[in-house]
Amino acid sequence: MKIKFLLVLSFFSILTFIIQPNTVFAQQLFKGTVLSEVDSRPVTGASITVKGAEKEASGSTNPEGKFSIPIAAYPFTLIISHVGFKQREIKITKDSSLNNRVFVLQYVAKSLGEVVVTAGRTRQRLKDVPQKVELISSKDIAYTPALDVTDIIKKTTAVDVIQYPGILSGVGFRGFRPQFSGLTQHTLLLINGRPAGTTNLGTLDLNFIDHIEILKGPASALYGSQAMGGVINIITPQTTGNVRGNVFADYGSYNTLQFGGKVGGNITKKLDFDVAGTFFQRNTNFKMGDGNFFRRILHSGTATDYYSNGKVTTADDSRGDGQVRPNTRYKYGNGSARIGYQIDSNWRADISGTLFRANHVETPGDIFSGEGGAGLKNILRNNAEASVTGKIKNNDIGIRMYYANESSTTFAVRTTSGAVIPNPYQSGRSKYQWYGAQLKDAISFLHGQKVIIGYDYNNASSKTISETAPSKTTGLQTTTAIAPNASIITNGFYAQGQFRFLQSKLIVNPGLRLDNTEFKLTSTPNYTKTLFAGSQTNNIVNPSLSAQYNFIGNFTAHGSIGRGFVTPDALQIAGYQVSGTGSGKVTVSQGNPDLKNESSVSEEGGIKYDDTKTGFTFDVTYFSTNVKNRIASVSAPPSPAYTIGTDNVTAVTNYYNANKSKIRGYEFNASYDFGALANFRYTLRTFTNVTYNKRAQDITVNPTTGAETAVAIQNVAKVNVNYGLEYGNNRNYNIRLTGRYVGRRYDTDFNDPLRPIVYYPDFIVLDLAGSYNVTKHHQIGLSINNLTDENYYEKRGYDQPGRTLRLRYTYNFGSSARR
Repeated sequence: MKIKFLLVLSFFSILTFIIQPNTVFAQQLFKGTVLSEVDSRPVTGASITVKGAEKEASGSTNPEGKFSIPIAAYPFTLIISHVGFKQREIKITKDSSLNNRVFVLQYVAKSLGEVVVTAGRTRQRLKDVPQKVELISSKDIAYTPALDVTDIIKKTTAVDVIQYPGILSGVGFRGFRPQFSGLTQHTLLLINGRPAGTTNLGTLDLNFIDHIEILKGPASALYGSQAMGGVINIITPQTTGNVRGNVFADYGSYNTLQFGGKVGGNITKKLDFDVAGTFFQRNTNFKMGDGNFFRRILHSGTATDYYSNGKVTTADDSRGDGQVRPNTRYKYGNGSARIGYQIDSNWRADISGTLFRANHVETPGDIFSGEGGAGLKNILRNNAEASVTGKIKNNDIGIRMYYANESSTTFAVRTTSGAVIPNPYQSGRSKYQWYGAQLKDAISFLHGQKVIIGYDYNNASSKTISETAPSKTTGLQTTTAIAPNASIITNGFYAQGQFRFLQSKLIVNPGLRLDNTEFKLTSTPNYTKTLFAGSQTNNIVNPSLSAQYNFIGNFTAHGSIGRGFVTPDALQIAGYQVSGTGSGKVTVSQGNPDLKNESSVSEEGGIKYDDTKTGFTFDVTYFSTNVKNRIASVSAPPSPAYTIGTDNVTAVTNYYNANKSKIRGYEFNASYDFGALANFRYTLRTFTNVTYNKRAQDITVNPTTGAETAVAIQNVAKVNVNYGLEYGNNRNYNIRLTGRYVGRRYDTDFNDPLRPIVYYPDFIVLDLAGSYNVTKHHQIGLSINNLTDENYYEKRGYDQPGRTLRLRYTYNFGSSARR
């Protein structure tokens, strides 16, 4: 009986094998070992995926770098990936060995030094750029609690900021005052290397950014006017390969809702695209912070006023603690798209555009005025660009054309005393427009030597008007041009070398740019002052020289020297604005037709260290800038006193050329990833970025006595520090804690009719962000902005929100779905 049972069992076993061979075959294991090419060490935690077989499978390597994974049928594709290494895809055929194959992974950029950037107007590794360039990666953007580009930059790169509630902000580098309006600024904002077409960082969509390049120091030899302090170059996505993307929705404090998505990839072999969109709405007025843990530690609860007569007073700066800030609700929508066509193996064409629209954005007045001066505004911005890039032998050629405009309309809803205006009225309009073209040729020769030559044409124009309250008798408004209509037309010709010597240990980049700049004032309806329409043309030559030398191991010395320039704008030359009409007290701002161009000479030098294997990088840099004919402003009571109508003029703001400005300081940034000790099986990275402005002063020289009077450049902190700690397992979760310290700053106290200089207190703000991949498609994220609920401000009187929480759900699809 027992023998019969065994024979029957054997028969059915053989029959099962014949009928379902794949089932038995699936029990076989494909085994292998994954090693690093650097030192043949095992790669622990590498992701192993089998695709293309009847049944897909996945796994990971053990501490010895070994794996075994079930396979169902031949042929199949084995995919091996790990953070810090280049992904490998190997096609396995039936003839391949199934026993203990060794796979070697190529080490790639774990450090930022290996990343390719375009700050020098052509692609080059970050570690090969002698100038000080900082990179904000897509990961930094994802794990930094932020509502706009200003938030990202201020929380990562140790810069100075002016930021108001209601989509209005600007940044400044290396001792230059932050600016947020006007055609001429000291920090040049670019998108893909061309003018961004906005004066306001708050209108840029974080959802359509691949990474951000921050070039600190003068770049006028490459980019012309406005690049005196540095350059922000925003690089947008150019996705190729399989279509992939995500959609997201989040909800947070103050009844804030945001949703959006992006998708990109190849439609056909030659046609690729990117599309992104975001909608944001804050439905409830935000609450100012009340925890103030760090304020108490820093003893920074007061501001100090310094009067011209020597009087010094202190003011309690805790006003508003824990209170709801009225008029801080807003919403906006942002959409961007790109279509690209690969003409052949050398040439491609791209067309892209962006539309930003924000209606009924509430704008609070100064907190010291209660709800006085509160208003609404609408913002509309759109831009488009078309480019053709290609290669002819040793020439990398680029042609780009662009157009952009930005308009803003403001509405008065409350009087200066805070009373509600029953019938809100349109109180002002501004419009900026840019269009131009860029031509570039990067010529390579002699084993890595390169010369970049190019031409830039840019036409930028502005129109700004204000409108009074409707007349009580006629109901009509009086329209006044705040500044004359103006345009700045630039023709720029540049050349830069990128030369390598001593087996690339020495890199030298000389540069030269000639700008023909025409400043035009045109006929302006409703301009109340005498206007001399016409134009003025300047030819400006800006040379530069930068170099670096890898003197030992991973240590590199770097330095640069260059000239920069900034032209005055129409408001500074011929502007005239009266604020507070009808309240009994008004202030006046007026231009100066005798203003000259600012010019500067900047130097920097430092040492950087970048070790890809250990995950440790640092850079220390000293910078020095001397500015001639610095354009500054001063506010003071008029002498003698006068009135406009029935209103007393309490203060007048005038623009002038200070004789010179001197800026000196140090920058330090460092990063270390403890994950290097475990072959980057996980990430445990600490990082910091510091700017110390040792001196930032405008200096006026008495023409008779030669005595110098120095005043601090306003809204520039003595010290800015960013720091943080990041942990993740490089598979399905990541968490990042970041902090920001901003030192004391000087400004004008606009709440005092005597216009004393006010000394801001310092502050610290902490943020926390993290995400968890529930599955390969579904991700949950949480961000906490202002963790300790501080009441702080970037501009006095315009306090920022207290603690803010946001919970986000993201659905990833295509190749962007993480395993």
